Amino acid sequence: MPKAFEAEQKSLEELMSTGGRYAYAIPLYQRRYVWNTEENRKLWDDVEECYERKSNHFLGSFVLMDYEKDPYDQRYQADELVDASYSVRHVVDGQQRMTSLTLILAALYQDMLDQQDTFNSLPDKDSQDVQDWNTLLTRMRNCLVTDVSDRQSKSKKGKIPHLIPVKSTYESYKSIVNQEQFGKQLLIEKAYLLHQENVRQFRLEKLPEMDDSLEKNSPLLAIDLYDFYFQMFLSIAQRMKIIRIDCSAEEDAFQVFESLNGTGVRLTSSDRIKNMLMGRGSRQKHPVAMSTIESEWTQVSELVGGAKNMESFFTSYMFTKVNRRVSKQELVRVFTDKYLNSFESKGVLEVFGDLKHAADYYGTIVSQSSYMDGQQKELSPDIKALLVGIRKINPTQSIVPLLTAAMQYKFDSKQFRDVAKQLLVLFVRHKVCQKSTNLLDKYFEKICVAIKEQPVSDVLDEIVKRQQSDPTFARDFENMTFDSEKPSDTARARYYLESIENYLRNKAGDSNLDQTEEFTLEHIIPQSFDAQKWFESQPDEALAFQGEDAERELGMFKDNTIESIGNMCLLRRPENSSASNSCFANKVASYKKPDKSGKTAAGTFKLVEQIVEGRMKVGAEYIDLVDTGSTFDATAVSRRAHALADYALKIWS
Repeated sequence: MPKAFEAEQKSLEELMSTGGRYAYAIPLYQRRYVWNTEENRKLWDDVEECYERKSNHFLGSFVLMDYEKDPYDQRYQADELVDASYSVRHVVDGQQRMTSLTLILAALYQDMLDQQDTFNSLPDKDSQDVQDWNTLLTRMRNCLVTDVSDRQSKSKKGKIPHLIPVKSTYESYKSIVNQEQFGKQLLIEKAYLLHQENVRQFRLEKLPEMDDSLEKNSPLLAIDLYDFYFQMFLSIAQRMKIIRIDCSAEEDAFQVFESLNGTGVRLTSSDRIKNMLMGRGSRQKHPVAMSTIESEWTQVSELVGGAKNMESFFTSYMFTKVNRRVSKQELVRVFTDKYLNSFESKGVLEVFGDLKHAADYYGTIVSQSSYMDGQQKELSPDIKALLVGIRKINPTQSIVPLLTAAMQYKFDSKQFRDVAKQLLVLFVRHKVCQKSTNLLDKYFEKICVAIKEQPVSDVLDEIVKRQQSDPTFARDFENMTFDSEKPSDTARARYYLESIENYLRNKAGDSNLDQTEEFTLEHIIPQSFDAQKWFESQPDEALAFQGEDAERELGMFKDNTIESIGNMCLLRRPENSSASNSCFANKVASYKKPDKSGKTAAGTFKLVEQIVEGRMKVGAEYIDLVDTGSTFDATAVSRRAHALADYALKIWS
């Protein structure tokens, strides 16, 4: 029985030297070189520490698997190395570290070449010193490039490197290690230039005799210059220790990679899933070109709204498959064991077909966009409104039951509309009553199973029984407050008020609010409350707050009255500006005042019309918001919140 993998501790020289005839190709599916200045400085610090202490440093793992030529990839020169009897392996993990370490060595090699004339001019140089110098240069170069000529070399003297990065950085890397002309825009080029300066500065620090800005206390010696480069070479190529993990042809190198990288620090879960799919495609009876899989992956990414949404997509989709929330740490394992293995008799392109179908539905839920169902379709207005509402209340967790329902019923079905409507009620009541979000996942475990296995009537019953009761919902809605400094709170308050506004408009036979207009939250009692300024133009209003309870009541405004749902309404932005921080009498006047187009706030918004009229309907009866001789105060806010809660019960039921 073959070993699962072989792991050995190696140095850079052992991994890369021409004598060992090893080479390493980065597959097409791997990311390009992405290390920035911070990561390269940290690696440089490790090299300096090895130099100073003459100690070893563990750099990490280098996971390898069998090299297979991608017939659609014409760029690799790795095939030429195979023909030249090199052992070429594909790199599954470790390319960023290894690339950066070779860039440091390339910078040291170039610096040594630049100082060759200086070395040759030193008086203590003898034939043995020259031999050592040239031998060291050869050892450095042998760690960077093979002995196979590069027919595309700019200088016609270049060699194919031991490390062959992905297409976007390969030509620059090859030019760097061959001391040929290269650009200065790519990260790999910037990293090399950084290390060139690091080497130069470190050389001047260790050999101050070479610094023209300093007074020379002693002459530079050839042995000292050579020893600097020799010790630096040892620090980079010998003291940096790497665990080479070489997976057999029968073993899944990606599984080994998973066991070593459970924290996902270097790659996201979606990156690692992509690697899994690449590995699966390469091992099929009829291998799929990596460039084809790359194209398929890009299509999935575009459908879900970009790479930023990929992890959320896989997390949501795996929930629909295993009926439970899958953490980021276990996402790759679940994807492989519970999902990918279910396609055992099918190829990776069939997997992508399923993923693209799910991704299309996911993207539609997230952005309320069109979707494909044999042909491109648009969401109906009522379905779109439901999705918009659900996403405003719960933008993340809500995707799971919606995705399950969409894939089971399709967006344009009555079943989906009925389920989405009850899900909206569930989310609104759950949020208003401030119940744990973790509890929702427990609900979804039951709801997703019901959607996939039971009649829609049973699904609706399953959702309804999870909703908070009418009395609890009404009580908590009435007591809702919102922190205006939190965008999420402001968005929810606007959604609740827009929903109530449209409910009142529809009852009166009017259409919904025009969503092309910009609506803002209006606080009837101002957020920045100053009693003296508030009443300075309305002395009669001020009289309403005189008496022994005045200070207590004013103090309540700082606690919950001002931020209560009962103190809020919607206005168009110009109306909100004109209402400003005026007292209630002035605000009522501004609500009734027409703008340049002849519109008034009271004529546009039913909730504002109620404020102007001073009454609201609760059940079959009307209640007065403001008592005779009073102004809009904490009592009015409480009465209005009670009425709004009555509307909310009718809307979200």
